Amino acid sequence: MRSPTCGAAWSAWNGGRSWVTPSRRGPRDLGQCPRPQATGSRQRRVGQGAKVRNKGGNRGTPPTCHPAIIRRACIFNERGRASMPLISIVTPCYNAERYIQDTIDSVFAQTEGNWEWIITDDRSTDRSVEIISAISDSRVKLITSKMHRGAAASYNTCLTTARGRFVTFIDSDDLWEPEFLRVMSRFLLEKREEAAYCGYRRTDQYLAPLLSDFRATRDVTFRSLLYTNPLSTLSTMYDARRIGKVYFPYDNKREDHAMWLTLMRQVAVCRPVDRVLATYRIHPGSLSRNKWEMLGCQYALYRFFLGFNYLSAAYYTAAWAANGVLKYAR
Repeated sequence: MRSPTCGAAWSAWNGGRSWVTPSRRGPRDLGQCPRPQATGSRQRRVGQGAKVRNKGGNRGTPPTCHPAIIRRACIFNERGRASMPLISIVTPCYNAERYIQDTIDSVFAQTEGNWEWIITDDRSTDRSVEIISAISDSRVKLITSKMHRGAAASYNTCLTTARGRFVTFIDSDDLWEPEFLRVMSRFLLEKREEAAYCGYRRTDQYLAPLLSDFRATRDVTFRSLLYTNPLSTLSTMYDARRIGKVYFPYDNKREDHAMWLTLMRQVAVCRPVDRVLATYRIHPGSLSRNKWEMLGCQYALYRFFLGFNYLSAAYYTAAWAANGVLKYAR
């Protein structure tokens, strides 16, 4: 178990290193239609850098596509049929033999089939690798670590090899509703958003209801994320083609919060999808529910990773703790 006092580790990470890859935003992004080819004198003027006025009156602004046009004209699979862009699913796994089969069934039940699933096993000592290795599907890639490095390192190993336009996460004990991938990816594509999150059920380890469903109803910004973290790895998806891949800092129990903060520095807003499309298991003694044990790492997040002064770090830590109590009291 990692120490709850992680200031030194956060200081080491924050030595100027960025945890997001350069953006690959381009004019031919799938979020917009290809521009018509200019001809004659118009082609020469455009080639010389002239600005072209579209029907909306804005200079240099590409026309917005209707969602139906995006689906029908911009996205095709190898057989010429309409298909969604590739979705990369990222999963860290450690001693999950008790739950991993439920997660496998959940992923294979998805109504959207254009995905790749990258799983990194962090030196499990149970039958996790055996269960995953039994999957005979080329979309699933299993990576086995040579040493136990923790969840953040496993996430990053998966992200390094991810090829999809959309990136999402599911832990080895969580579940999705069958339409999760379809609903989330279409929302990002049709609304031209960069990130989105949905609601999820909160159950015990046996999938019996434990708390009320968490609902996604509010926009999330960098500022709001300082006070509380409504983003969960199992219910959030982002467009890696537009903002780049976002990696996890190492060796801190708040690495997920740090990753979302890094992402929200690249994205103006993460939009809510007001549907419950996932199931989150809350285990007895789960670290994610032991707020007092995590206060040290949460303070280190503000003080060392974000570089806040002592008073600001203490203020946001107190606000985060208070919001955490409210979040898990429902």
